[in-house]
Amino acid sequence: MPATFEGVLADAGASVEASYAWRTAYGNLEIESPSERETEVSRKDGGNPDAYELSVTATLGRHALTSTLAGRRTPDETNRVETALALDAPKVLLLPSNATAGAAEGTVKIDLRLAEGERGELTLACTQGAECIRLEGPTSWTVDSSVTKEVRITGRETSGSKDDVRLVARFVPEKGETRENAANLTVAKVWHEAKVYEPKNVLRKHFGVAEEVLVLWRPSETFNNVICDNGIVRLTGYGMSLIEVSHRPGHTKISLDSGFLTVTCSLNVIAPERIRAHVLATDFSRQIGIAGGINIRFRVYVDPVDVSFAHLCVQEVPRVATDAIGYFAQPEYTDYLDHGLNGAGAWVQLNSRNAFRDEAGVGIVQPPWAGGGSFTWPIPCICRLAKYPSETPTEFTHYTQRFELDADGTVRIKKFGYCAERATNNMHSLKGELK
Repeated sequence: MPATFEGVLADAGASVEASYAWRTAYGNLEIESPSERETEVSRKDGGNPDAYELSVTATLGRHALTSTLAGRRTPDETNRVETALALDAPKVLLLPSNATAGAAEGTVKIDLRLAEGERGELTLACTQGAECIRLEGPTSWTVDSSVTKEVRITGRETSGSKDDVRLVARFVPEKGETRENAANLTVAKVWHEAKVYEPKNVLRKHFGVAEEVLVLWRPSETFNNVICDNGIVRLTGYGMSLIEVSHRPGHTKISLDSGFLTVTCSLNVIAPERIRAHVLATDFSRQIGIAGGINIRFRVYVDPVDVSFAHLCVQEVPRVATDAIGYFAQPEYTDYLDHGLNGAGAWVQLNSRNAFRDEAGVGIVQPPWAGGGSFTWPIPCICRLAKYPSETPTEFTHYTQRFELDADGTVRIKKFGYCAERATNNMHSLKGELK
């Protein structure tokens, strides 16, 4: 009795399942489903795993119907693996500097997917800008299966050009077509410099209040937006920005943005803290028999001197002495007691070395000197920014200037730890760093 069989072979690992529809006829009777069926699978074609023979037997009472189908597995084309090569590298390696911490490091990732049975050589090479970077670890591998490789990359220097480094991943198979993938990256640097050249360390990390700082970067087209927090962006040009830092001590934060990379640096801002004075010269009267005739010239430094306060003005605030005794307590000498009538109250701008000149002196002290006398000027020292006269000045230190007269006409002036003395016989001296 004829039997018909329609089937599809599908691989399921070590076994084969048959999916089929069949029909048989016995007399005028159409039988859709047999009461029993058996399947057997035998491997043919010399052990070829893709060749099978399927035997299907259906039993209907005393009748057995058998159909045999030889088949070959057809690979599922949707699951076929094609050889593919991908390369992923950082867009920017940022070199360390006084503005950025850490090392210019990143990871290059190579992803290779191999077709079945393919093998060959996989390599990573720098074809442009090799002097700017260093690849660490192996860069060549023999592969016979899909792999993912990671290589550490370190920036060494910047050429000053965008996309100055080119990396190429290449797979050369034993047979077939070579595959390549490339990526460009930029080795960049951001740093800052003091605009003034005094003090000489222009690469310092701390600055005086309102000091101007140049923020620079290479390649010049790396960043296109500069934002300053607690400071003022004065100018932004090709690869640089001029920043005026905070007018108060603390920090000024600067952010540079390229669209895919943001660099932030913080500048430490310092206010004037104290003063130091050095004697430049002394002048003493040579006239015998008179009292006084002393003048001391100082160079006064505003500390710390490792930042610039060249844009600051300082002033000795006028005060009136309240401790006058003896000779200086007499009504005719009250003008001596008012510092505002004797040079105080004028604004003096600091020079590039954070210094200004000052004088302390006394003219001829008329006799009689009986009993002597003394008085002291209290001197608050304030500062403000020269170009912002409306800002409230800040007092940053306080010192005194003292005058003493002995009964024999000997006069002494004391200021900044120095003492100048002159007697009526023109004997004079200068003693320094007295506390």
